[in-house]
Amino acid sequence: MTLLRLAAVLAVCTLMLFSTGCDDISTPTFTADPTITENPNPAVPLAAIVNAATNEPTVLDIQVSDGKREWKIPTPSAYSLSHSLPVLGLRPDRQHLVTVFARNEAGKVTASTQLEFTTAPLPDDFPALDVLVSNPAKMEPGVTLFALMRWPDGEEPDDEYGLAVAVDEQGEVVWYRRGDHLFEDTFRSPSDHLLTLVGYNRLEESDMLGNVVTSWHAAEHPAREANELVPEGSIPVATETFHHDIQQMPSGNLLVLSTEMRRIDDYPTSIEDGESATAPANVIGDVVVEFARDGTIVNEWKLMDLLDVRRLGYESLGGIWDIWAYEDVEGGTRDWSHGNSVFYHAEADSILVSLRHQEAVISFSRTNGELNWILGTHDGWQDPWNQYLLTPEGDEFEWQFHQHAAEITADGSLIIFDNGNFRAFPPQVAATAENSYSRAVEYQIDAASKTVRQAWSYGNPENEVFYSPFISEADRLPITGNVLITDGGRIRDEQGRPSDQIVGGEHWARIVEVTHSDQPEKVFELVVDARGDDDPIGWAVYRSERLPSLYAN
Repeated sequence: MTLLRLAAVLAVCTLMLFSTGCDDISTPTFTADPTITENPNPAVPLAAIVNAATNEPTVLDIQVSDGKREWKIPTPSAYSLSHSLPVLGLRPDRQHLVTVFARNEAGKVTASTQLEFTTAPLPDDFPALDVLVSNPAKMEPGVTLFALMRWPDGEEPDDEYGLAVAVDEQGEVVWYRRGDHLFEDTFRSPSDHLLTLVGYNRLEESDMLGNVVTSWHAAEHPAREANELVPEGSIPVATETFHHDIQQMPSGNLLVLSTEMRRIDDYPTSIEDGESATAPANVIGDVVVEFARDGTIVNEWKLMDLLDVRRLGYESLGGIWDIWAYEDVEGGTRDWSHGNSVFYHAEADSILVSLRHQEAVISFSRTNGELNWILGTHDGWQDPWNQYLLTPEGDEFEWQFHQHAAEITADGSLIIFDNGNFRAFPPQVAATAENSYSRAVEYQIDAASKTVRQAWSYGNPENEVFYSPFISEADRLPITGNVLITDGGRIRDEQGRPSDQIVGGEHWARIVEVTHSDQPEKVFELVVDARGDDDPIGWAVYRSERLPSLYAN
């Protein structure tokens, strides 16, 4: 073959490579035209499924438009002949146009005809979500996920109503999941599934289409009828309750707050009067439980063995557990500690627990169960516990009170939501609701020297005064360093004034994102409130989370 003829052949092959192909490289074809159908699970209606088949292994690139914006569905890494992919991020009450591109390993692409998919509007009983501030240029990218608790009459949350929601940077709903039981909290686990606390005895692991992958339940729940509602196949865990918080550890084990009840014959009968008479009491204490995914308990730490069970803060003699789990106990119960968060600090191999009625966050060793330190007011601690108290440093220091959601940030500080109830420890005079305030606050702790310094806070007369007397959270965000604040337990009385009466008040919630700076700037604010006098249903939000995407990382 002459050089001229060889050059011509190569030129033709090059042309074919970018058109019909060379060396058997060809454009893939659909052997089953792409279709888009609604999510088979009605619990998550803002989702669809694209199905297609091709004549050779391909991946699907899916482009979606809703008339206002366009986005691309993450492309799978595996090539296949048959495809079934979820489409997430759809907006309610809108027509969506979907184009499917099949791409083979050589990079050849074929496109489908445009598909149409129209979503239903949000249901009539969906909460009103009002965005007051949105500055996407300064916000942490992603969607905000949170669970909503419905308060139909101000008395108790509706335990037959479950709702988890995700909104975009404009506060528009892009995903939601409905359930027939209370969702106390929902968040994404390291395995990219959602973990949801259901009531006070069950944990669900589900995918983003609402399909429950695994369920666990507290098999020794004192209200035995609660376990009659446990779904078939749920894995039993030999503990009494699941409440407030759960975390998946690097090992894959799950860390949860549970409870125990002890009968104490000579328990104090007054919070304010240390010399008051004693009487028998059924005392509820928190138990931290680590269990494997098959339900086997790996470790268990009982806080009544770790701390002073006779140290009483405001509300320590309350009986909230009479409603939540121990309603059949004669004489009622006493809510000594009221743990509300648990966090595994892998670097120190230690566990943090927030104890609301003790006005304390504690750290103890996962290895030997011994205390590391106690963060909180020094009032009321006796020997030997006072040796673990952290000493405050710095002029602008303030203790937290009735706090929630303690966790360690990526740079090693501790961030919590300081609810601020009472702002005192008995017998000091408690502040009224009108004089109470909440904060997101960050502390820097030196465990070796047992010292603590306040590093940052939001929630004071210099930036904004607000008061959430229960639940709520603060998170440091990984990209911007902003702080996402779930100001989720707001209550007002009949005159519209701030109230701390959880039973009987009007409930509403807020999610706020602020910059982590000396003068914090509010870059996002979403309010969840009643729709007005004609629909006075209240709402509360325990925690919120900024996800990079609705899809797995």
